[in-house]
Amino acid sequence: PDVSPTNWPNHFSGWGPLGTRCLCQFLMCFNNKATRMAQASCYTGTQQSGKTVEDGLGVVQQSIANTYDLQGRLDSVTTTKFDTAGVTATRIEKVSYDYDTRGLRVSKIHETDTDANGTFDQTVTTQFLLGVPHG
Repeated sequence: PDVSPTNWPNHFSGWGPLGTRCLCQFLMCFNNKATRMAQASCYTGTQQSGKTVEDGLGVVQQSIANTYDLQGRLDSVTTTKFDTAGVTATRIEKVSYDYDTRGLRVSKIHETDTDANGTFDQTVTTQFLLGVPHG
């Protein structure tokens, strides 16, 4: 493939359903050879609502869906990874966020469904310490 710097990255944008704005980006990665990958991100207003990563042949490798609460804060990020054919989900990770009354992020819950069977196998909760003096 033509891997000259003038060909990468290429960008284009357009409008998707329900007023979402989509930005597509083509990237080149080096892993002992030149490969191409496409990445499409969609926005509702200024918030990124989703992203899809495909290999150079158009096979979906992963998709990311973001949700926001009524105050516009990031509520959750769900990442789904697919098999080599891009058809069957093989792993799902979801990170959910919680905020205090001041709007500061105070915790996150990271759930992992290691075989994408609909049941989260691992859950890790992180509490953020806010307002604690540092030594």
